[in-house]
Amino acid sequence: MKIEPTRKRDLFVYLCIAILLTTATYYVSIHDVFGKQNGVQEKQFVCDVEIIITTPNWSVTYSSENTSNVTVAELLFECLTHWNLTVDKTYWSGYDSFFITRIGNYSNGDDDRFWQYYVNDEYADVGCSKYSLHDHDTVVWIFERSKWN
Repeated sequence: MKIEPTRKRDLFVYLCIAILLTTATYYVSIHDVFGKQNGVQEKQFVCDVEIIITTPNWSVTYSSENTSNVTVAELLFECLTHWNLTVDKTYWSGYDSFFITRIGNYSNGDDDRFWQYYVNDEYADVGCSKYSLHDHDTVVWIFERSKWN
């Protein structure tokens, strides 16, 4: 069976179209309309957030007009880097979050005090790496005695 030249050309064009459609379908299936890959969130930003860290002997304040550090933990680490303070943290798999055990020279348990944080004057009931910030939030970390003891 011999194929005519115009028919060969038509088959070639159909094959090219099929390849292009397959490639386009694959691309659309792994990217959404905005070009983000499935499962990967585009980095978010928050505006005008503030963090205050308070101990019995010192306090620091840090403000950010625009940051991509959108969890309490990320903003805390940004603040500590700015103030050249150290932090110790422990990951608790049961909470899927970090637990802050030391900031500067203040460690949990010293004088029965522990690091606790509040967002907009409300005690936070989730781990700091799970708490997502919003524009104009104020985070306060206080080294204090637990209210539940």
